Amino acid sequence: MCNAQRLGLKFLVGLADPEIARWMEREHGEVETYPLFEHAEVSAEGEFMSSNFFRIVWRAMELVRELLDSGISVFFIDVDVHLLQDPHLYLSSNCDLVYQQNHCGADAPARTAMEVTEPNSGLYLVKSRWASKQFLSEILLNKPADRKSGEKYSHAERVQIQYWEHLKRWYGFQRAVLSQLPEENDKERKKHVAKFCAADSHKFATGWALERDNFSIIKSEVIALHINCITGRQNKIDKLRNLSLWCP
Repeated sequence: MCNAQRLGLKFLVGLADPEIARWMEREHGEVETYPLFEHAEVSAEGEFMSSNFFRIVWRAMELVRELLDSGISVFFIDVDVHLLQDPHLYLSSNCDLVYQQNHCGADAPARTAMEVTEPNSGLYLVKSRWASKQFLSEILLNKPADRKSGEKYSHAERVQIQYWEHLKRWYGFQRAVLSQLPEENDKERKKHVAKFCAADSHKFATGWALERDNFSIIKSEVIALHINCITGRQNKIDKLRNLSLWCP
């Protein structure tokens, strides 16, 4: 949040935890927030793969889809995405969807994506267009029923997996063409075919860039760094501090 404020960006914070909602109102009353759940106490931390985690990430995508119907294009980021530069100019393209590539290996990945490259559902831009709305609607048709706390979800019920499977499906049936940002920013959109764009994996980096040596190589060009591929809030904070990026 402090990085978005530092960059002068306007943003909306989706809140699942009522305790955090009360803290936000008390400490940051100027920030616009939106409760993800009505009359629900999702107060336990949404640990990765917990029942609360699944409820939160699916509800977040539902909110994005609802905003599209209001004529609003949405740049969605998870709470563990660290913005280093204003992404607006980079994302101002004629793409229906811009997504972040997901790489957790130790080596620097290729900058461009293939149609089978895994996306990350924690950072994406969707335009308020038919293709974007339809794409998210089809993913949301696979939303699992809510589980009680402690009950397990399957691997296939993750938003991340459904997002990836539907992306490959749209490419495979030629409902969308893959373009690369920034080099194909102005590539023409075909009539009746969606244009989905993979963001440069160094400018919009994921877990592979969390190693100090990797990050030092790309630091000057990184727009957004996703602190994923590691779990636990304190571990993520420690990683940011290790990279001298922690913004309290």
